[in-house]
Parts: sequence; C-alpha cells; structure tokens
Amino acid sequence: ICIRIFHDDIQNCDADRAGKANQKQLIVEDKAVVCDIVWVVEGSSSKGQKMIELDKKLILRAFNGECNAILSKVKWNNVSRCKERIQDIFERINKLQIVKKIHITDDYLTTIMEELDLEYGLEQKTHQIKEQEQAIREERREEERAIRELEQERARAEREEIHYQAALEKVKKEIESATGVKYEQLKEKLQYYEDELAEARTNKERAISMAQQTRRGYVYVISNIGSFGEDVFKIGMTRRIFPEDRIRELKKDSF
Repeated sequence: ICIRIFHDDIQNCDADRAGKANQKQLIVEDKAVVCDIVWVVEGSSSKGQKMIELDKKLILRAFNGECNAILSKVKWNNVSRCKERIQDIFERINKLQIVKKIHITDDYLTTIMEELDLEYGLEQKTHQIKEQEQAIREERREEERAIRELEQERARAEREEIHYQAALEKVKKEIESATGVKYEQLKEKLQYYEDELAEARTNKERAISMAQQTRRGYVYVISNIGSFGEDVFKIGMTRRIFPEDRIRELKKDSF
C-alpha cells in the first residue's frame, strides 16, 4: 500500500507541475484574463491598454489569492464546498468587471479546478492511510485485549479446576462412610462438583485453544444511526472470548 501511494504521489506531483505550467502558459498567452473591447483613455488607446493591463493583473492576483486560500484548506471531505466557493469567486469577480468587459476565462478556471482535484486526491490518500493505520492500531489493541482476557479466563478456569477437584476428592472420601439421607446428599453434591469440574476443564481447554489460534475470532455486523449514520453498517472481527463485550464497547464509544 505504501509503495502504491508513493508512486501515486509522484504522479500527482507531475500532474500538479503540469497544471501550474498550464496556468502560466495561459497567463503568458494573455488568455487567463481578457478584455472584450479596446479602451481609449484621454484619447489614447495605449493609455487605455495600460489601464486594462493593470486591471487584469489586479483581477488575476485577487482571484489567485482567493483560490490559494481555498486550496490550502482542501480536505478529503470538503471538495464540493471548495469547488462551489471557487466558482462563486469566479462569478463575483467577473460580475464586478462587466462594465469594463474584463473577465477571467473559463480555461483558466478549469486549470484551478484541476489543481483542486489534485489536492483533493492527495488529501483522500492521506486520509486513507490514516484510516488504515487506525484500523491496524485498533486490531492490535483488540488482539492484545483478547490475549489478556484469554489468559485471565485460563487462570480462572485453572483455579476453578483445582477448587472443584479438591472438593470432589473430599466428597468422595466422605461418601465412603455415609449412609441414608447423608449419602444421598453427598451423591448430589458429588454430581454437582463433577459437572462444575467438567465445565472448568472445558473453559480452560477453550481458552488455551483460542490463545493458540491467534487469528480465530468472531465476525460481527452492527448498525448504529447515531454513530455511523443511516443505512451504514460496521463489519469487524473480535477475538474476545465473549464477543458481546466488543459490541457493548462500540455502543459506548458512539455516545
């Protein structure tokens, strides 16, 4: 992924340089800002031309300044708003110059929009990298948490196994000399301890097995309008012993 993005960034830089070159070419060819009529000032067309050239420079400087400010604030999720702002500035500046018949050309606006698209593409890739890194960190935290829980579950199951094994041995000794009601009570207790011992051993074996299979887990699909939005679902995997714990954490994080 990093290599792919690195090459994409090189291509973006090349495209960006090409876009800047196109803008400069339009300026050099006097096609960035144009005047549709010839002005005469004090009976002199040369003075009129100087006035128009000065106005064109001021218009171009103003437009570029506004656009550069917008380009510096482009993010992965605001390109439409940025395009609308540039279009609005383009139309407002041209509207102010209707009387003098001066206007920024559509070709020059196109080069600015292309530059905006390049900035947006770079921001998108940066955002994707951050999301990928966040997902990796979250997965690592989830794995570490799962390992801790598995260790705790194994230790708890081992303690229970020792406890019920000792209790079972004690009941077995007591039942040898018991009779009547006492014998029946001990038989029930014996069955209870055998069941609990079997469950403790099953829990221990499960914890050991899951710890050995580090890629094993539960896939979940959840929705949360308040957190993800309408008709948006989160698909993930948890290695927790009890996957409901992970679901509760996600619900808690959404508030």
